[in-house]
Amino acid sequence: MVGEAKAGERIGEYVLHERLGQGGGGTVWKAEHAWIPGRWAALKLPHEPELVGWLQREGLIQSRLDHPGVVRVYGGNLEGPRPYVVMELVEGGDLRKLLANGPLPPARARALSRGILEALAAAHRQGIVHGDLKPENVLLAADGSPKLTDFGLARTAFERELEHSLAVTSPQLSGTLRYAPPELFERGRPTPRTDVYSFGVLLFEVLVGRTPQGLESPQDHGVAAADLDALFRRCYAPESRRAADAAEALALLKNAVSPRAPRGRLISKPPRGAKTQERAGFFARWFGGAPDGERTQPAAQSGPAAPPGPAA
Repeated sequence: MVGEAKAGERIGEYVLHERLGQGGGGTVWKAEHAWIPGRWAALKLPHEPELVGWLQREGLIQSRLDHPGVVRVYGGNLEGPRPYVVMELVEGGDLRKLLANGPLPPARARALSRGILEALAAAHRQGIVHGDLKPENVLLAADGSPKLTDFGLARTAFERELEHSLAVTSPQLSGTLRYAPPELFERGRPTPRTDVYSFGVLLFEVLVGRTPQGLESPQDHGVAAADLDALFRRCYAPESRRAADAAEALALLKNAVSPRAPRGRLISKPPRGAKTQERAGFFARWFGGAPDGERTQPAAQSGPAAPPGPAA
């Protein structure tokens, strides 16, 4: 019975009330528990039977992330006539809807950036690369804090475990073109630096109102936030100069402006300590990356043309 659902339909223990959104893999509904009034949740329903396995994969990955900045997965039923996954209901809309009203002031952009990077850092620590970070996949809670969702294209350090238990394989190419780094189309394997680049594009869009083109930065458009401009440059940079993962990008955000220095004085790039080196080695083993200075000659480009990026 996979297919179009209707408001008022009961699915499992929930009654559908309002369709919240729709993507390539499924539709998300606001639903209320059938016999516990006021208990609301979000139900994700696949469009086609072939997508049930992907929905299960997404739910398993997202359920490993017990973090306030990640939408929680509570359970579901994928074996009945109407498969579904039950998730935390986040009613503030997504970041794309918020940006429809125009760019955000630096203070709001700074708070959003911190929340997004904290959630991404939690994912990276567990060997999970989101792979499709964009405004549509950042939901906003009632207090305005961001929550990451839609891990359907994620790559993980436990792919073999997932493939053993599911009838699907890991995605061969992740990401949305405008938010994907050039090296992804050469190598095809996302790494934590892939998420960092996507975050950089998202940050520019939050501050300017569109995605970046060429070598421009937020300051070129009159954004008076030196710390955010510096963060964007490190995230949107070529791979070898980019922040290694979300934890390093978060550290740049926290330490970009010294509290003891005159306002706007930037601190240079923080030294990469032992923990950062350890993270780089971990992801190099799992995702096939290599530390700076050890990258091999990139393969010839075989995918679609990569978007222009800043010069090294």
